[in-house]
Amino acid sequence: MYQQFYGFKKKPFQLVPNPDFLFRSKKHDVALTYLEYGVYDRVGFILITGEVGTGKTTLLKYLLRTIKQDLPIVYLSQTFLNPYEFLSILCQKLALPFEGKGKAELIEIFRKFLIEQSQIGRHFILILDEAQNLPLETLEEIRMLSNMDGGNENLLQIILVGQAELRNKLRREGLRQFAQRIEVSYHLGPLDHDETREYIRYRINTAEGPDQDLFSDAAIDEIYNYSKGIPRIINAICHMCLVYGMADELRKIGLPQISNVLKERPNWDIIPVDEDSTDLETGGVVSAPAVSVKLEHILKNLDSKLGRFVDIAATSQGKLEELTAGIAKQVDLRESANPTNEPVMANNQWGTLISLLSQMQENIAHGVKNYDKIIAYLYSQKEEPRESKPPEPRIQENRNPPNKISAPKPQQRAATGYEFAVSEEKPKANWNYIAVVAGVVFVVVIAAVIYRFLS
Repeated sequence: MYQQFYGFKKKPFQLVPNPDFLFRSKKHDVALTYLEYGVYDRVGFILITGEVGTGKTTLLKYLLRTIKQDLPIVYLSQTFLNPYEFLSILCQKLALPFEGKGKAELIEIFRKFLIEQSQIGRHFILILDEAQNLPLETLEEIRMLSNMDGGNENLLQIILVGQAELRNKLRREGLRQFAQRIEVSYHLGPLDHDETREYIRYRINTAEGPDQDLFSDAAIDEIYNYSKGIPRIINAICHMCLVYGMADELRKIGLPQISNVLKERPNWDIIPVDEDSTDLETGGVVSAPAVSVKLEHILKNLDSKLGRFVDIAATSQGKLEELTAGIAKQVDLRESANPTNEPVMANNQWGTLISLLSQMQENIAHGVKNYDKIIAYLYSQKEEPRESKPPEPRIQENRNPPNKISAPKPQQRAATGYEFAVSEEKPKANWNYIAVVAGVVFVVVIAAVIYRFLS
């Protein structure tokens, strides 16, 4: 709607990945260099990671558009697949027979395809977007596929692209062999302040907007402060600013408009900026204050919810007392009013019912009494996070790239700040914490059910 008002020929801040709008910041240029170098030099495994919304998929689409070699390429973004599903969809994408085939047959069909491509001087490129969703067994299957012998050259080239969680997955002990196969690796970080300004102006210019300075410097400063340089969030804010600006017939977007949009953002966006998220640009260590703030928030939320359950339990406790007393009174009245010895509920049955109700009453009372102790215990379980020293960057580089594609420079590699050191440490479950929480949940759920029954 605002395209005509502001004179755009295209939507400047759409959220759909569009290679026409790829802003080649320094970080994006380095990532693209790694990808091009890996493709043209037939590197076996390439890994590109980045935070949500940093432009990884846009980068891949740009790469696919610019690859000049006539190569078979499969791009998969739906990656939550078990090994058999993965092999089936891979063969389907390559127009190979797959229906009614077993896993062993699919592997043999795919192997013959790779050999045929090798005989005519081509290799196969498999691009896996959203690779953090790949199950461990599927990752192992991919590693086994890469073992297919092609002499001195790789028959299969694999590009893994995903969020930061993918790196953590590849550091697991069971994926040591997989991690060691990765020759080129880069983490795509957010834009800095100057790049954010240039990014906004670049998208306005690409959309053929008449005014590159549509957003004031103060507005851009506020956009950067809120978005932390994440392109997708920048797009969302700028898009809504233009919608609001058109409604108010504003030809310029200034700081007041940005402030209004950010103030109203919870009404049009369900995804907040996570100010406590891990900052991978500083080595991937979560600061102690950030973890403490998050844990404090979780505990307070739990405290609030359990508090409501305790209120229900306390109400139920009072109603149980009234019900128990009322049943006992009814037993006495029925016995005194039954001179003809008509059949009534046996005294032992009434006694059992009263006993059960009394026991439930005591259990609820015990839960209410110990509620404060339970919450205090949960708070006491907070542990200070351990900071691990960021690993030294490691990117293997054993071949010389073509003339047109420059190999990554040492200082560029050092700037990434990442390698694939397989972690030996295994997470430890705090069973005391789990047991206490389970007990609390059990008590309050029982109390809620009783309350519903009595109300």
